[in-house]
Amino acid sequence: MEIAVRVYDELSTKTTEQEIQEPYKFKTYTHPNYKRIFVFDTETTADQYQNLLFGSFVVKRDNVIDEIGLFYNPDTVSEDGLNILKAYCKKDSTLRLYTLQEFNEDIFYQFVHRKMIPCIAFNMPFDISRLSIGFGYAKGKIMKGGFVFKLSDKAQYPPIRIKHLNSSQHSINFQSTQFSKFKGYFVDCQTLAGIMMDKKHVTLAAACKNYNKIYKDLDKDQEHGVIKEKYIDYNITDTLATAELFTKLKNEFDRFEVNLPIHMVFSSASIGKSALEKLGIVPFMVTV
Repeated sequence: MEIAVRVYDELSTKTTEQEIQEPYKFKTYTHPNYKRIFVFDTETTADQYQNLLFGSFVVKRDNVIDEIGLFYNPDTVSEDGLNILKAYCKKDSTLRLYTLQEFNEDIFYQFVHRKMIPCIAFNMPFDISRLSIGFGYAKGKIMKGGFVFKLSDKAQYPPIRIKHLNSSQHSINFQSTQFSKFKGYFVDCQTLAGIMMDKKHVTLAAACKNYNKIYKDLDKDQEHGVIKEKYIDYNITDTLATAELFTKLKNEFDRFEVNLPIHMVFSSASIGKSALEKLGIVPFMVTV
């Protein structure tokens, strides 16, 4: 009898929090200005491919909306669906509608890369992968075993690298190019909420129930994968709820008064280690 066994070689690809934070060991951490944030959320087709259907984004400054809009994938949205999206935006003059390419190049990269505004999402690896027009495998000691997602064919827009540390923690950054070495400031509220709530897997509804009140359970009896006005309402509510959730999580994180930037927090151990360093307590494994 022959037995086939599938194994995963984690020894060569597993990356620890310490390795990701190592380049910052002898440098001052870069603390972005979180008075202005970029938040987005996506909806997908209901089949096994889960291709991008449409999504929404919001730019907030001092907790006030600067810009808000919708984007869609021309390859998956039907003519009827597009008409519903257009009609929705027509009812609200603050909303603008973009194609996926327009969103990626004219909105996402302009705010998150060029203006260096922190990017916020809930379950960010999934949402970024939905924006992707192509993918590859990450290289290098730290990111080996991760993925590279291309959001544009233009060279000035760097791909995004994502490396999963475990089922609930991951490192996300822009790939360095000849045009820029900026890594970006990416914060996944799902990971951050899990750390603050001491839970491995947290839903947006559960996190919002714990931290804010603007989230309404629009997911009840919601038909996913079909563009309707109620479905657009649901998506925009998710985006706004994520923005509000980040503000609440950031306020709680700031109470720890640690030097570690919030986009470099991967676990409660990260916070604890930074707190000990601030107190001048040297780890047992460090020779003094």
